[in-house]
Amino acid sequence: MTEREQAFRRRSDIGETTVEDDLFLVKPETQGIFHLNPVAAALWRLVAEPRTRSEAALILSSAFPDVAPSQISADVERFFDHLVWGGLIVPCPPAG
Repeated sequence: MTEREQAFRRRSDIGETTVEDDLFLVKPETQGIFHLNPVAAALWRLVAEPRTRSEAALILSSAFPDVAPSQISADVERFFDHLVWGGLIVPCPPAG
C-alpha cells in the first residue's frame, strides 16, 4: 500500500471551536491549538470518515474546478502531513 492509499480518520477526542470562518482544534493531552482556515476545515470534516489523500484531493477538485488538480493534490499532501505530525489524525487499518 502506498502512502496515498493509506486511509486516515480524525481522532474523536480532538476538541473543536469555530470562530467566524475559522476552525480551531485542541489536542487534549497537550492543549495544543491548531488553526484551520475554511478549506482546511472542510478537509478536517472529510476525515470524520476514513479517507485517503487521493480521495480527499478528488473531492476538493470537484469543489474547486478552477484550481489545478496538481495544486490541490500538493495542498492535500501537506495538510495530511501536518495533521499526522500534530497527532490529530490516525491511520485506519486496511479494509477487508
